[in-house]
Amino acid sequence: PYVSLFMWDRSYTKELEEMGFEEVTYLPMATDELLFKPIKLSKSDMKRYAADVAFVGDSMVAPTRKYLDRVSPSLYPLIEKMADRLVETRMTFPEILKTLTEDEKGEIKGFSVEQMVDLEAATLWKATLLYRLSCVKALEQFRPTVHGDGEWATLLGNAYKIKPKLHYYMETPLFYNACDIHLNATNFQMFEAVNQRVFDVPVCERFLITDHQPVLDELFEVGKEIIAYNHKKEIPGLVKFYLHNPKVRGAIARRGRERILKEHTYLHRLNKLLSKMRGRYG
Repeated sequence: PYVSLFMWDRSYTKELEEMGFEEVTYLPMATDELLFKPIKLSKSDMKRYAADVAFVGDSMVAPTRKYLDRVSPSLYPLIEKMADRLVETRMTFPEILKTLTEDEKGEIKGFSVEQMVDLEAATLWKATLLYRLSCVKALEQFRPTVHGDGEWATLLGNAYKIKPKLHYYMETPLFYNACDIHLNATNFQMFEAVNQRVFDVPVCERFLITDHQPVLDELFEVGKEIIAYNHKKEIPGLVKFYLHNPKVRGAIARRGRERILKEHTYLHRLNKLLSKMRGRYG
C-alpha cells in the first residue's frame, strides 16, 4: 500500500498488478523542451553534425554479447531463431515460447526463473540488434550519418558515415537540429511504448520517421504530426519522398512540436505523477 508504480510501457502493468501492486499507472516518456528545442547552429556545428539522413543510437552488439554470455552456448541457435521470429512477427517473448517445437521446449525445460530471465534478455537484445541493423541498412542508398558505438563500422558498409557516440545532453540537441531526416527504431523490450527520440526530435522542430508502436496513435496524429513505418521495407520510400518535399516535412515537424509542448513535456508527466500521489496519499 505504500508503493505506487509508474510505468512507461503499459504492457507491463498487468503483470505487476498480478504480483499484488495496488497502484500501477501508465506514464509515457516525454522530453525536456528547455534542452531540446530549435537551435540556430554555428557554422562549425553545421559542419560537424549536418546530414540529409541520420540515425543516432547504439548498435546493441555489446549488450547482446553481455546477455548471451549468461546463457549456455548450446542455446545460441534457439536464441537466434526466436530473435528472428520476434523481428518478423513483433510477438512478445511469451508468445514466441508458445510457438517452439517440443524439442526446442525440451532445451529449456526445468529452467529456473533466473535462467528464463537471462534467456528472455538475450533474445530481446539479439532481436533489437537484428531489427535496428535491418532498419539502418534500409537507409544505405541515402549515405546516412550514423552516430553510435564503434561496432557500427563492422556491421555497415562504406556507404555510411560512422561517427562517435554523442553526449545526450550536450550534443544530441545540436545533431537533431542539424539533420533533415532522422530515423528511429525502438528497442524490443518496449512492447507498446515509444522511446525518448519520438519526443526529442520533433520538439526541436525537426523531422522524424519512427516505427509504428502501438501507443503512437494515442500520443500523436500519425501522418500529420509524425510519420511512421509499419515495416522496414517502407523506410526507403518514406525517406525519398520527404527528402524531396522539405515544406511537407517542415509542416509535420512544426505540428509535432506543437503537440509535444501541449501534452508531452516532463512537466506534464510530473503533474500527472503528483496528482496521482496526492490523490492516494494526500
